[in-house]
Amino acid sequence: VEPGTPAAEELTALATSVSALADAFIGKVRSHAHRNRQVLQFLSRAGDKPEDASNPEALSFWASSLCMFDPSERLRLLRTTDTAERLRCAEAALRALTEQELSACSIM
Repeated sequence: VEPGTPAAEELTALATSVSALADAFIGKVRSHAHRNRQVLQFLSRAGDKPEDASNPEALSFWASSLCMFDPSERLRLLRTTDTAERLRCAEAALRALTEQELSACSIM
């Protein structure tokens, strides 16, 4: 995507939104972890968040790994070459996850 184009601006906006939602979701998960080993392993498997929204592709893969997609949806997202599509899916999933009440069972 060429810098300065509407597509680049959309990608940056999506990445910024996903980054903020991921931070909110991780904060919520951590507050409910209560030293639950499985929850802490889930966070550990996700790895570190890419530095900021400056690398939308890396962020899209990382954020998708946080979402509880069913295996077929996860595979579809991993196969797509459309970073914006991955970000939109992750954004919707993270928004839903952040807005729902969490328990250790719902995280796993």
